[in-house]
Amino acid sequence: MIKLLILGNTGLDEKNNSTNLRMRKIFEILHYQKECFLDYYKLRDAKLNVPHINYLNKDANSNPIKAFLFLIKVNSKYDLLIAETFNASIAAYLYYLLRRTPFIWRQFGTTFNDDLNFKNYFNPKILLKLLLHKLIASSNGCKAIVCTEDGCANSTLFLDKLKILKNKFYIVKNQRTENINLKKTNCKERQTFNIVQIGRINSWKKIHLVIDVIIDIKKERPDIFELIQFDIIGIIDDKDYEMNLVNNINLYGLENHVFIEQNLQYSEIEEKLHNSDLSISLTAYNPIIESLQNEVPVITYEYGEVNSIFKDCPAVFVLAKNIKKSTNLSNTEENQIKKELKDKLIESFYKREKLHNIGIEGRKFVEKEFPTIEEHSKEIVDIYMKVINAL
Repeated sequence: MIKLLILGNTGLDEKNNSTNLRMRKIFEILHYQKECFLDYYKLRDAKLNVPHINYLNKDANSNPIKAFLFLIKVNSKYDLLIAETFNASIAAYLYYLLRRTPFIWRQFGTTFNDDLNFKNYFNPKILLKLLLHKLIASSNGCKAIVCTEDGCANSTLFLDKLKILKNKFYIVKNQRTENINLKKTNCKERQTFNIVQIGRINSWKKIHLVIDVIIDIKKERPDIFELIQFDIIGIIDDKDYEMNLVNNINLYGLENHVFIEQNLQYSEIEEKLHNSDLSISLTAYNPIIESLQNEVPVITYEYGEVNSIFKDCPAVFVLAKNIKKSTNLSNTEENQIKKELKDKLIESFYKREKLHNIGIEGRKFVEKEFPTIEEHSKEIVDIYMKVINAL
């Protein structure tokens, strides 16, 4: 039996979100079809209780040095390590130096390319991180780098900046939901202009920029503002950030137009989408796919490589195509996103029926271009097995 060690960062549990579904399926295939034994070191808390995953540590710890020191005390010989995240790859690389056990760097997406502007090359922390990326990715121990496509600049980082060999780098399309029970409402049957934002509620999602735009619309176009309903749906990652959103909603009199809703079931999220004219997903990638599957056009901005992914999809409106980063935005860049977003929302308000027709094309695009969870999981496992068989 093949023995694998997973340095896991996916927060495994019983929830039916996209990350959990695909990771559970991948581990099931590895164990039951490919006869792999799975040890799992928790970099992030994991509560999924299944017989084919053997957790090594009780309390999660993301520190790579502590992970390495823990793992060298484990009395097991592994055929391969799978390192989920950069920190995991550091631990895997150190383990390789000591035990000569090869590893796969499993990167779900990275914003590190955002830090690689000219002035940051003189920042010691950025320089060290860059050198570690290059050292680990180019090492003989790293047999493959596998990224999940998420709109961030993954190809730019590994191929253009780090100059990793193309035959070592894999980017796998994110999965779509296989069956959507579509019950769209007719926009002619309601007066309101319904907008939705799905995803974790934190500063990286740039929700505050949308709130700023709605505040501007209230001042400049009160006729449009009166018909806006904006639903922010997700899990709160940052309580302080959420409180700032709530304070601004109340301060500017948006409480009858902007709503924060937490912990909705997937069926409830689908119902929200079925009643929406437009989805805003400035950096959240999975919600772009979810929205399109439910025939809801999406506004995003170019935070990495999202434009190249959706350039042929008429239902994805990509703003600020010159920015190409999701972090460290300047005031000028944020203002550009807000201006383009405001213009697009006002334009879309007058084209709700057209949005409905464009949304249908969006669903066709996703069903053609994106794999089901079965197809996605098989592609990941096939890459793993290709590496294992070549050892």
